[in-house]
Amino acid sequence: MVVPKLAKFLICAGGVIVTASVIWWASYYGALGRQLAGLGLNVVGGSGLNLVGACLFWSTYTCNLVNVAASFGGRTPYSPMVFWIGIAVVIAGVTVALSHSLKVR
Repeated sequence: MVVPKLAKFLICAGGVIVTASVIWWASYYGALGRQLAGLGLNVVGGSGLNLVGACLFWSTYTCNLVNVAASFGGRTPYSPMVFWIGIAVVIAGVTVALSHSLKVR
């Protein structure tokens, strides 16, 4: 009885972490995009979304460049590590659930 609850908890916790990281990514790069657009730079809109879209999953040159610029403004830069930790927690929950269901049969 404890294992199914653990699996559900891990899956839900991982989902919350992934959701929180997507919200963090969207608000971080959205706010920066608006600030940079005021300077005439297009980082988020149109094809710029492709530039920062990858930042959700990994750190690219563009992501690091934006993060360095944002650090001067006192903002905490988005880290894709949070996204991957959430994915790992979801996978752990699914693994626990599947391993338990295979043992029960």
